[in-house]
Amino acid sequence: MTKLRNYDTVRHLDSEEMIFEYYLAVSEEGTSAEVDRALTVIARAKVISDLATKTGRTYREIYELMNGDGEPNLSTVLAIFKTLGVSHPPARRSKNNQDAA
Repeated sequence: MTKLRNYDTVRHLDSEEMIFEYYLAVSEEGTSAEVDRALTVIARAKVISDLATKTGRTYREIYELMNGDGEPNLSTVLAIFKTLGVSHPPARRSKNNQDAA
């Protein structure tokens, strides 16, 4: 059986042209609430686009990772941390260390 995904506009906003066309359509025909929602969608798309560009990954790879659909490898995770200015992933505490803290 095929699992259906919820529709997410961000998935399709992978270029400046697509973002512009999306905003133009919403701003011409949408309510103020829909325009507000469009700005949130565009912000998510820009973050994904910027991360993809700066890490050398594809828009789709970053989109899937941010939505829990991807399976990140270590090099992708480290590239994202570096791009975000995180020197390294935080050390994971063992259950024994958490109890003592």
